[in-house]
Amino acid sequence: MSLNARKVQDKTANDSGEEYVAKTELHHLITHELIKSQYVKDNVSVRARSKPLAKTLLAQKLVDRLYEAYSSKPSKSFGSFNGNTEENRSQVYVRSYFIDKKTDFKSFSLEMADALASESKRSSASSGGHVFIAQFTHSSKDYLLVAVINDEYAIALNEEEDKGDELEEVGFLNLKGLRFAGQLNVTAWKNNEGRYLSFLKGTGDVADYFKRFLACDSSISNLSDTQSLTKVIEDFANSVKIDGAPLSDKQRDAFFKKVDEYCREMADSSLELHLEEFSNVVWPLNPDALKSALAQSEEPISDGFVPHKKGLLGLVKFSGKSQHWSLSFDREAIAEGNIQLLEDNSIKLSGVPSHLIDSLRRETSES
Repeated sequence: MSLNARKVQDKTANDSGEEYVAKTELHHLITHELIKSQYVKDNVSVRARSKPLAKTLLAQKLVDRLYEAYSSKPSKSFGSFNGNTEENRSQVYVRSYFIDKKTDFKSFSLEMADALASESKRSSASSGGHVFIAQFTHSSKDYLLVAVINDEYAIALNEEEDKGDELEEVGFLNLKGLRFAGQLNVTAWKNNEGRYLSFLKGTGDVADYFKRFLACDSSISNLSDTQSLTKVIEDFANSVKIDGAPLSDKQRDAFFKKVDEYCREMADSSLELHLEEFSNVVWPLNPDALKSALAQSEEPISDGFVPHKKGLLGLVKFSGKSQHWSLSFDREAIAEGNIQLLEDNSIKLSGVPSHLIDSLRRETSES
């Protein structure tokens, strides 16, 4: 039974006996140590772990939270393997493990960690940390996730007053601060689908570091990304609520207009659209909600695409034509009743300019 459906119970880890519902089906998890100081390119090494981590409840929770943390990041680039197997060996290791079945998970993970270390030598922005490599299934799709996670420390209250200091420093894995991570949709890759690779965009050298490691060709399709963005915006407007109530027609149209104006301004200036900034500008009431919707788009949206005006059609303006006529109107025309779709699939126009009415009358009377 898939862990997507079944419940995992571990009373040793959870004294209350509460059941934990896993969000992924964990197959393998391992971590190796990447030893490197940031802004230093030399002296990079990997301290290998002797075996994969046991599939305990905590391991399951870690993978679930790691997948959620990665999926919730809107600033990702998507692509596919670049085919350059001489320079980018990770794609060779992936094929050897998943397709040819020539290596076990531990050996495969060490090959990937060494490949990451090699790319880290070329990047001053990269840093060391725990290299987590997880193989799992989510929603009937197989994934491989590679992430570099650092330790963080916090001050905790020691409630056992008779055991020394009342305050103590505790360490934890900083999943929220995830900066270096990439993911392979194994199922999509095997099915020859496009854009099965992704990595956190970051800026400059940060993005190039993981892009090279994953051997990712992240060529952007401005039109398809704009169309995917428009689809998410429409779905978001139909589901989001303000003070517990759905958006009114006026609020929805104003939101669409704001998105349209923002995207057209970027298109006119050939500027890249970055999803975090976009969300903050067009939906300041709760930008995190929009960021989440964009990050979980059914069709992946690459951060940094230049909006394509053709992909915005239907957001504010509607248009169509046949051999003998063309028609274009905006949402306000629908809201004000000037455009009506009748049951026989014909369109009724109101508020037609008088000069057009006069011309039509002359034409029809003469005929």
